[in-house]
Amino acid sequence: MSQFFVSDIRTVLVLLFWANLTVLCLLVSYVFHLKDERNRKVLRQFTLARIAQTVAWCLFIVISPKPGMKAMLLGLAALFGGLYIETRTLFFLSVTPRRFVRRFVDSLAAAGVLGLLFSYVFLAKNDGRILLIGLLAFLVILLPGPISLLRVRLSPLQTAIGLGYGVLILVMIMGAAQLVFPGLPRFISPWLLSDLVKILFVEVTMIGGMGILLLTKQDADRRIVELAFRDPLTGLHNRRYFMEEARNTFRDALREKREMGMVFLDIDHFKEINDTFGHHFGDTVLRDFASVLRLNLRPLDRSCRYGGEEFLLLLPGAGREASAATVGRILELVRQSRFSAHPTFSYTVSAGIHVGVPGRDSVDELLRVIDCADTALYTAKGAGRDRFIFFENANAP
Repeated sequence: MSQFFVSDIRTVLVLLFWANLTVLCLLVSYVFHLKDERNRKVLRQFTLARIAQTVAWCLFIVISPKPGMKAMLLGLAALFGGLYIETRTLFFLSVTPRRFVRRFVDSLAAAGVLGLLFSYVFLAKNDGRILLIGLLAFLVILLPGPISLLRVRLSPLQTAIGLGYGVLILVMIMGAAQLVFPGLPRFISPWLLSDLVKILFVEVTMIGGMGILLLTKQDADRRIVELAFRDPLTGLHNRRYFMEEARNTFRDALREKREMGMVFLDIDHFKEINDTFGHHFGDTVLRDFASVLRLNLRPLDRSCRYGGEEFLLLLPGAGREASAATVGRILELVRQSRFSAHPTFSYTVSAGIHVGVPGRDSVDELLRVIDCADTALYTAKGAGRDRFIFFENANAP
């Protein structure tokens, strides 16, 4: 087993140098051709981190035969500064903290680097407390990596990266405990701990390097999927996504024999709004109505911009009373909407509602229910607009 871990320090330093240099070349090439400004900013930070680490490992290789104080301090500053920028980048890719949290994390890391350098200056005194300060400072620098695991929803890739840094921190804590408190029981021999730290540095170098590239790719893919299923103007889902989700909801409602509400909504006199105030203001009205929908729908409800000024809502488990309450609340809030560009302007919405248990799970059934809600909508329009009507009453004035 030992043959998989035993390695001399110079070999590890050379390996770390070439690994960082390789990742750095790939990063520079990738960032140079990347068009996504958001990911370019992230990768620029990561490139800076890898430049610092490559310089650090290069310094350590050059001075390893006869280390000097100034060169060692410079190498440590470059290494741990680069490590912090890297773990910070990973942390902010997984979590979006507030500004004061960012400042706190940065201040803590700066204090950690200073503490580490300070403790190294006094290592010749063999003071265990000062050594402990330095090791704890090193752990503070790496903390943003495993902290990202606290996020509720993590991808397998984010979990693997956070665990990589977490294992390195755990091994460092064990090593610190053995150095500072020699009397403690030793579950792992000192030589194995030393070699584990070397191996983990190599692993973290590869995990961090490939991980950030893959995370930025994952983020770009996620946004492409969002664009494919969302209306770019209102931010609501588009018709394609709505129809797919509605089929699943129909299937569940049919199996459980539950009622559901289908609502067809249309902004009244929308063409006149565009003709009078311009299409730009018309877009503002569409966005306002979309925000009203988002505020009044449950997480399980589905909404979409069906086309133009037409919108669809699907309310799983909602009967006549619940559907009427939801739509009535939406219509009332729309009447209260005001716009700073035109303070006297207001608008209204008409709606048609179909409530019932689906007859079968098929596209034809879904289209039939939408047509019923559409019929009710036209009846509401003919009855004077600014109201909702159920399909059952669609033929009544």
